[in-house]
Amino acid sequence: MTKTDSHFTKEHLQSLFEYKDGNLFWKEKKGIKLPGTLAGTPSHHYSQICIDYKIYRTHRLIWAYHYGPSKFFIDHINGNTFDNHIENLRECTICENQHNRKVSKNNKSGVKGVSWSNQKQKWRARVLLDGKEVHIGFFNSIDDAKASIDAARNELHKSFARNN
Repeated sequence: MTKTDSHFTKEHLQSLFEYKDGNLFWKEKKGIKLPGTLAGTPSHHYSQICIDYKIYRTHRLIWAYHYGPSKFFIDHINGNTFDNHIENLRECTICENQHNRKVSKNNKSGVKGVSWSNQKQKWRARVLLDGKEVHIGFFNSIDDAKASIDAARNELHKSFARNN
């Protein structure tokens, strides 16, 4: 289900599934799936469910099951994209969703938003806000850079801040 999909009403999803502990279970036989069978399969970074030959992300269906379809992105608060407990889901903008990302696997410093500046011979801290880079500063130690970037991220990203 993309952020603009609204193929299903809350009532329709509740007729197809039962929600329990962050999962959806089929209410009726669907192909080889028997009633009470867990709906969805893990795929790459998300669990997905196929309904009428169309694939939907499980977390979007769980949100719609509880509140109706969303026109926004659905964020996993704890960053675990397989933790689909309704308490772990919230609506957000694309920018807010990006604020809640984990540190990139390509990050060489090990600290989100901190990189080494060869020109200054210091650690550089920067953060994105509404698609624009905010320079936090240059620091002699990575610990000082981390402390500053974490404080800035908490202030700028509020509840969507994810510090390492």
